[in-house]
Amino acid sequence: MVLWRYGKQVSWMLMTIGYMVFIWLQSEYFNPQLIEIYAYRLDFPILVILGTVFELLHLIEFGILFIFLICTFKANPNGEFTKKKMIVCFILSLLYSLIDEIHQLYVPYRSFSFVDIFKNFIGIFIVYYIVKKRYKW
Repeated sequence: MVLWRYGKQVSWMLMTIGYMVFIWLQSEYFNPQLIEIYAYRLDFPILVILGTVFELLHLIEFGILFIFLICTFKANPNGEFTKKKMIVCFILSLLYSLIDEIHQLYVPYRSFSFVDIFKNFIGIFIVYYIVKKRYKW
């Protein structure tokens, strides 16, 4: 009976954890220097597009994490989704962003960047703003 009652929340929680693992592994194994190796073969407009996409991924990546956290909290059968819960999701997303950047200090070819944390914040904030308008808090 408990699994049935909390099954939806457990499913969302597992998907959220899986997505967090994906972010961690992407940070661990992505080597930006590989792009430099192939850069001379690409036209300049393609390089600009690739650079823009990589920068936008920060916004998208942690915005998606925020959505997963919201869905996990919303799936809780013991209460409605409140502004307080959304702020908890916001803070958890930002903390994971910080943890990911600290993790990159210890990964070859990666580095800690406050600019990246700011881009992550922007992505999270955009989703926060959209959800806030939806719930009219």
